[in-house]
Amino acid sequence: MTDLLADLGDGKRACVIVPKLDLMEQFAQILEKRLPDRQVSRVGTGFPANLSAEVFLCVRNSAWQLENLTLDLLLLDEAHHYEPLSGNPDSPAEDANLTGGIHARRVLSLHTPKRIYFSATLRNEPDFDFGLRATIEAGVIEDYTVMVPVLTEGAFGEEDPCLLQHRP
Repeated sequence: MTDLLADLGDGKRACVIVPKLDLMEQFAQILEKRLPDRQVSRVGTGFPANLSAEVFLCVRNSAWQLENLTLDLLLLDEAHHYEPLSGNPDSPAEDANLTGGIHARRVLSLHTPKRIYFSATLRNEPDFDFGLRATIEAGVIEDYTVMVPVLTEGAFGEEDPCLLQHRP
């Protein structure tokens, strides 16, 4: 997420939605160190939004504070909170009974052309499976060789340690 925010153009605005205040604070401290030129606003209980900021770190239940803004990018942490309970992925978010309830609906109603969802929560079925072998076979990455140097106690009559080259 930090890399995406670092690439955000000048004059652009973004928001990261997190589920809890402690995550908001943790991420705010990271952003302030890694992106010192960006104005960051914490948005949550006890933290009213600074609407002139470029980056908002917002707790999900405080998204209503940003309803009148237009954002260029919305990053949603813990994306499984925005899934329909019905299990129907084609159901529109406004009409679906979402796992995050009214707060999830408010988050999804924020004005932005781009949303990116993040989650480390495992689901029963992956959205896609693109493992290492398949990635190599598709030519996305190349196969690799791991070189392991071996240090010996002298070789070829030498007293000093040296690297041996083993050839199969």
